[in-house]
Amino acid sequence: MSRLVLPAWVAGSVLLLCACGSREADPLDSARPPAVPLDARLARFARLHTMRDIEGLRPFFATGAFLHSPMVPRGGNVDAYLRALLAEPFNMRVEDTRVLTADAKSARTRSRVQMFSPARFSLDERMDVQWVFEGGDWRIVRLEFPDWPRIVGVWKRAGLRGEPGLELRILPGGTYLIFADKDRSAPGFRGTWSWANGALTLSDSSALGRAALDGSPGVYAVVTTRSTAEFRLLADDNRWRSARFPGIWTAGQ
Repeated sequence: MSRLVLPAWVAGSVLLLCACGSREADPLDSARPPAVPLDARLARFARLHTMRDIEGLRPFFATGAFLHSPMVPRGGNVDAYLRALLAEPFNMRVEDTRVLTADAKSARTRSRVQMFSPARFSLDERMDVQWVFEGGDWRIVRLEFPDWPRIVGVWKRAGLRGEPGLELRILPGGTYLIFADKDRSAPGFRGTWSWANGALTLSDSSALGRAALDGSPGVYAVVTTRSTAEFRLLADDNRWRSARFPGIWTAGQ
C-alpha cells in the first residue's frame, strides 16, 4: 500500500510531506502537524479494532468524537462505541483511503471498509473519517458511513396493552431483529429489509420458539427525525406486525 499523506497544497505554510531522507531541522516544525500517512493510521486503527484493544483505540479519538458502527448505527460517543465493540466484537479492514479535504488542522478521508462478524453480518462499505490535529497528533472526531439510510439503527416503542415493549434493530446490510419479549437475549423475529423512496419493506425470515412465522412483506412509509421514526402503514398482510408497528418509535442504543 502506498503511503498516503495530507497533500502539500494545504492552507498556510504547513507542508505535510513524506520523510525522504534526512534534512536540516526546521525551528518551526514543533508547531506544525507531522506528515501523517493517514491510510497507515486507519489500517492500525482497524487492527486494534479487530483485536478489541480498547485502550489502544482510545488515543485515536478526539475530544467530543461522534462515531458510527454496525452496533451503534445511529452514532454515539467514544464510550458508547467502545462498549458496543466489547459486547459485540467484529473484524475490520480498511483500504483504498484517499483525502477528500485537508488544511493545517483538519482533514477528511474516505475509505473502503470491510466489517465481519460470524453468523451476524459481512459488510463492505464506504467510510468517511473527519480528522483534527489535537494533542500533537491526528485524531478521529467523526466516523460515519455515508451510504447508510437514516432508518438504520435501534428503535423502541411500547407494546400493546399487557405486552412488553418492542425493540426493532435495523442493521446495516439489509437484516433486522425484532425483540418482543422481556427476555432480550434472543430476537423473536429475524428478517430482511429494503429502503427506497422513503419506504421500508420488511419480510420475516425466522421466528423464535412458538412465534408464528409469516413471511409476508410489509411496506411502511417512515419519517425520521434525530430521535424518532414515524411508521405509516402502506401495506402489510402480517397481522402481528401491522397491529404493532404503525406509530412513533424512539431511537435507542
